[in-house]
Amino acid sequence: MLASKVPIVESLMTLAAQMKNLEFKEIISDIAKEVEAGSSLSKALLKIP
Repeated sequence: MLASKVPIVESLMTLAAQMKNLEFKEIISDIAKEVEAGSSLSKALLKIP
């Protein structure tokens, strides 16, 4: 997705929508929301236990 220049937030939301594991789906959604709010991807990932 990144090679096709799809924005990272859109990529994360697409990934979350396809996740079957609800826990991981919520984590990916939270990361997408953090990045959409202006956080860097690396900072958003640091918040995940």
